[in-house]
Amino acid sequence: MLAAMAVYYGCVLTNGRFALFDPVDYGQTFNSMVSHLVDGRFDVDPDAAGQEGFLRDGRIYAYWGIFCALLRLPLLAWPGAINTDVTTLSCLVGVCAGGFFKLRSLFLVRRYCPPSAARDLLVTAAGIWLLFGGAQIGFLRASIYQEVVFWSGAIAAAFVYVAVRGLLRENFSKPDLSWLAALAGLAVNTRISMGVGLCAAFALLSVALILQDSNRAGDVRPLTARLRGAAAQRRAVVPVAILSAGILVAAVVNMGRWGNPLVFADYGRYLGNHDYPDRVVRTQTYGLFNVARIPLGLIYYVLPLWAFRRGDGALMFSEDSHRLIDAFELPPMSFLLTDALPLVLVAGLCRSGFALWRPSAIRAGAIAAGLAIPPVLMLTAISMTYRYRMEFYPLIEFVSLLTICRLSSVPRISIGLSRKVIIAATALSVVSANVGMLLDKLSDFGPAQLHMKAGLVTYYTDAVLKRISH
Repeated sequence: MLAAMAVYYGCVLTNGRFALFDPVDYGQTFNSMVSHLVDGRFDVDPDAAGQEGFLRDGRIYAYWGIFCALLRLPLLAWPGAINTDVTTLSCLVGVCAGGFFKLRSLFLVRRYCPPSAARDLLVTAAGIWLLFGGAQIGFLRASIYQEVVFWSGAIAAAFVYVAVRGLLRENFSKPDLSWLAALAGLAVNTRISMGVGLCAAFALLSVALILQDSNRAGDVRPLTARLRGAAAQRRAVVPVAILSAGILVAAVVNMGRWGNPLVFADYGRYLGNHDYPDRVVRTQTYGLFNVARIPLGLIYYVLPLWAFRRGDGALMFSEDSHRLIDAFELPPMSFLLTDALPLVLVAGLCRSGFALWRPSAIRAGAIAAGLAIPPVLMLTAISMTYRYRMEFYPLIEFVSLLTICRLSSVPRISIGLSRKVIIAATALSVVSANVGMLLDKLSDFGPAQLHMKAGLVTYYTDAVLKRISH
C-alpha cells in the first residue's frame, strides 16, 4: 500500500508527469540552509530565499525549521548534488510517510476492535477518507510551503500512532514515551505551531500517567510533590531528556538567527514587508496571534463566505479582515465538506454517550487537549491559508480513530440510515478534498483580494483556461 501511495500521490503531486526534480519557487532554500549549517552558519543565500528571507546584520535568514534542511544532508555526499531541487521529492516522501502511519493506526484500531459489521464499515470508510481525502489529498501541490506542512503532518501522524497504540494497550511503556518525546522534538524543529501541540500533548499525557501511577500506589501527597517523586522521575527522565535536546537544538538555531532563543521568526525583518507595508503596523498592533481573530478564523476554515462579494463590490468581512489579517489565501473550502465523515463519527459518539475506554479516558483527553493547540493557533494567526488546515488533522484523526473503537460495538450503525449516512459522508469528504486540491493547484499564493478582483468564478475560469492554453 505504501508503494501504491507513492505512485498515486506522485502522479497527483506532479500533475501526471512524475517530474520529482523540477525546480519550484525558493526550492534551493533548504539546500542552502544545510550547506551553511555544516559550516556552523544559520543564514541562507539571498538568491535562494528571495522575498521569503529575513534581513539581519547584513545576512539573509529563513524562518523554517531545520528538519527539512537536514533531510538534504545526503546531497552533500555527491559533487554538485546540493544544487538539485528535491522539494517535490521531499513533498512526496513526506505525504507517503504520513499516510503510512495513518494506515498503521487504522489497522491497529481494527485489530483491537471486536469483530462486527459496524467495525468493517467504519474502518473501510475511514481508510477511504484517510487515503483519498483529508490531509493526504487536499494539499498535493509541490512547493516549499507544502513541504514543511507535509513533514510536520507526517511527524504528527507518527505521534498519533504511538499515542493510539498506548491507549489501546492501556499501557505507555518507557519506549513509547521516548518516541513521543522524540517526535515532539522533531516537530519543534520543523514547524513550531505543530511542535507546540505535540509538546503539550506529551506533557499532559506524562502528567496524567504520573498521577494515575501515584493514585494506584496510594500516594495522597499534593500534586507538585507527586510530580517530583522518585517514581515519576524514573518514568520521565529519558523522555524529558530527549524532548529537551530537541528544544535545545531549536533554541540554538533561534539564537543564531535572531539573537534570541525564544524567537522563531522576527517579522520586523521580513523582506516581504516592502510589498505589504501595512503588515508591519498590523503585527505591531495585534501581534502574530490574537484571539480577536477567532471569529474570522472560523469563517475562513468552516464557512468561507469571505470569498464572495457584497453589493458594493467588496469582499465580505473585508473591513475586519483588513484590520486583523495579513491574508486570506485561496481557495475557499470548509471542514464541513472535506471532513464530513469525522463529523458524522463524532455525532455518533455523542449519541452513544461519549463512553470510550474508561481507564484511558483521562489519557486520551490529555493528548487531545495538546493536539487542539495547533488548530487554536491557526484560528488566531495573522495569516490564514489553505495549507494551514493540516494543523487541524492530527486532532481530527486522533478523535476519529478513538471514535471508531467505541462505535464498532454499536450494531445498528451497520444498517439502515446510519450506514447510508456514513457512505454519503465518506463520498462527500473524498470529493470535496479532491476539489479543494484542484482549486489549490489553480490558486495563487498571497492575499486573495489582490487576485480575484473580477470575482471568484471569473478567477478560476481564467485559471483553467490559462492551464489549457499552456
